[in-house]
Amino acid sequence: MFLNGVKIIIFLINFEKTKLMIFHKEKDYSIKSELVSNIDVYGNMIERVFEFKYLGLTFDPYMKFYKHYDSVKLKVSHRLKYLHGVKRYLSKNVMIVMLNFYVNSIIDIWAVQSTNQLKQTQDKIDQFLATYFLPGIARRVKNVYSKIIQEVNIYNLWRLCNFSSINERINYVILKTLYKDYINDKLVPSHRPKDKSKPLIVPPTFSSEIFKNSVSYKRAVIWNNVPKDILQNERQMK
Repeated sequence: MFLNGVKIIIFLINFEKTKLMIFHKEKDYSIKSELVSNIDVYGNMIERVFEFKYLGLTFDPYMKFYKHYDSVKLKVSHRLKYLHGVKRYLSKNVMIVMLNFYVNSIIDIWAVQSTNQLKQTQDKIDQFLATYFLPGIARRVKNVYSKIIQEVNIYNLWRLCNFSSINERINYVILKTLYKDYINDKLVPSHRPKDKSKPLIVPPTFSSEIFKNSVSYKRAVIWNNVPKDILQNERQMK
C-alpha cells in the first residue's frame, strides 16, 4: 500500500506457526541454561523450541543438523525395508527405478556431517544393492555386510543402478559451483607465488573438527585436487 506517495509493506505474522530458536555454540552453557521459554509479542505468545523443521530441513540450535541427518537415515532404513518386502515382485529394471526415485532422492544431506556419519547411510544402501543383485553371495556370508563388501565390487553396482555415492554427490555440487566461478573469473585464488599457475585456493584454518566437514573447507580441498591440465583445457575451450 502507499501512504502519501510512500510505499509501505505490511507483514502479517502467523503466531500459531511462529517459533523462537536461539542459535549458539554447543558449549555455550550460559545460553543453554537461560529460562526463556517463550516471548510475548502484543499479547501473542511465541514458544521457544530446540528443534524446528523448515522446508524439509530440521534446524537445531548448534547448526550441526544432527536431527536432520538422523531423520534422513531413518527414512532410508524404512524405505529399504519396504523394498525388501516387495523385491520378489519387481524386475531388476523396475527395482533400479524404485531405488533412484524412492531412496536415492532423499539422501542429499548438504550439511556438516563427517565421512563416517555419511558412511552409515551409504552402508545401508550398499548392503541392499548387494543382497538384491547378488543374493548368492549374501546368503553364503549370512548377510553380514562386512563380509559381503569384501566379495563384491560395490562400484559396479552403483554404476548398474546409475547411482553416485553420497560423498560423490556432495563433491559434485561443490565442484560445479567452483567451476562456474572459475569460468566466469569469479574464483578468488591464492596470492602465494607458487600457486599462481593452477590457481589454488588456500583452505581456511579451523579450530574445530566440525569445520573440517564444512563446505568452505571442502571446496578448497576438492578444487586443489583437480588436475591442472583439465582446468587449462577448459579455459582454452571457453
